[in-house]
Amino acid sequence: MSGQRLGGAAGRELRPESAAHIRNSAITAFRRADLGPETPSEHILLANNHVERSGEAAIMVNRSHFVVVDGNHTRDSVSSGIGAWSSSDVTVSHNEVVNARDDEVAGHEESVSIASTERFDVFANEIYLDGNVGFLATRAST
Repeated sequence: MSGQRLGGAAGRELRPESAAHIRNSAITAFRRADLGPETPSEHILLANNHVERSGEAAIMVNRSHFVVVDGNHTRDSVSSGIGAWSSSDVTVSHNEVVNARDDEVAGHEESVSIASTERFDVFANEIYLDGNVGFLATRAST
């Protein structure tokens, strides 16, 4: 990946040479499911991961900047399949989200959730659901 630039939200670029990478992981049935940074971070690549039966959102980006979430597969998450909250310059692309919480008793969650996030691109994702929300952008996201 050296020397290669990855496209980011609003024409910004992720610098791969300085990016934190989480790639090619398989994670199944765990209590706390957030695959993503828990503290404010920059230049993050979450790519080609498989997250199944997570106890929270399968992939969550929170308070982070210049993030690419690409080519991931999530299934049967308790909360959103992919979330980006209070962040900026986030790209969510080429992911597959299957059955983000779709429960008659517990309720429903959106498959891809963008909240309080500035400059984001969401494209070329595949969402499989039954009566649930596919995409949600809220709280002054731009």
